Amino acid sequence: MSGSEESKLEGSRVIFRCSVEGYPMNENLVWMHDGTEVINSSSRGSIINISANLTSTYSTLTLEKITHKQNGSYSCRYGKQTSKIEFRVIGKPIRQLEFGIRVLLALLSLIEK
Repeated sequence: MSGSEESKLEGSRVIFRCSVEGYPMNENLVWMHDGTEVINSSSRGSIINISANLTSTYSTLTLEKITHKQNGSYSCRYGKQTSKIEFRVIGKPIRQLEFGIRVLLALLSLIEK
C-alpha cells in the first residue's frame, strides 16, 4: 500500500494490503481509519497479520459490503512508519442515472411552461 487514492462501488468488497521489512520485527502492525485504530470486527473489517519470517510482516484489511461510512483515510502503521491511502465509496451508477434523468425531466417541464 502506498500513498495514493482508490475508489470502489458501494456494496463491494475492498482489500488493503501492507508489507513491512526490517529487523528486528518487534512492533505490531496497526490499521487506522481516519486516525482511529481498526479493530478486527465484522462491522469495521477483518484483519489478517502474517509474520513471514524474522525480517518481514504482511497484513491485509478486508472491508465487506462497503458503505459511505467507510470513506476516508486508511493507513498501515508499523512503529514510526506509516503508509496511507485515501479511499472513497462511490454510489451505484444506476441510482445516479435515474436521479439525473428525473432532474432533467423536471427542468424540461419548467422550460415548456
